[in-house]
Amino acid sequence: MHQPRQFPGVFTCSYLYVFTLTLPSAATMFTAFPSQSAQYGNVYDALPDSSIRSVSIVLMIINQAFAYAMFIMPVHHMWEKLIRTHDKPYWVRLPSRLPVGCLVLLVALAFPFFGVVNSFLGAGTTTLETYIVPALAYNLVYRRESAQISCPLPPPW
Repeated sequence: MHQPRQFPGVFTCSYLYVFTLTLPSAATMFTAFPSQSAQYGNVYDALPDSSIRSVSIVLMIINQAFAYAMFIMPVHHMWEKLIRTHDKPYWVRLPSRLPVGCLVLLVALAFPFFGVVNSFLGAGTTTLETYIVPALAYNLVYRRESAQISCPLPPPW
């Protein structure tokens, strides 16, 4: 997003998504299948076989593909800047992204059971990277009044 003034609207939409879709479905699942939810690492193991379950799995795979594309895009942009292809046509930039994709694939194959590692890292770093690091970065970047005046989205005070 190239217009920082749109950030509050995007954040509001993301909060609405979490509070209207993600939390109610998770709460419903944990309420409907409490013992199975604790036993299985995957919610689909607790659900009975049905066409609705199959459709849900397909939609989850599509969601994962979009999430991967969204999360890998900044890495691709940094890679393009590093190898100086960021201002080239798309047909040149696309093959230049292959080394990053291959590296991600190699890491994914090297850690096939990443769930335990991911749970450990998530438990230890989510609060740090979600709340503490952005607040420290903001305070460091905009600690001077001259930086506060020239920031794209001025502070609310």
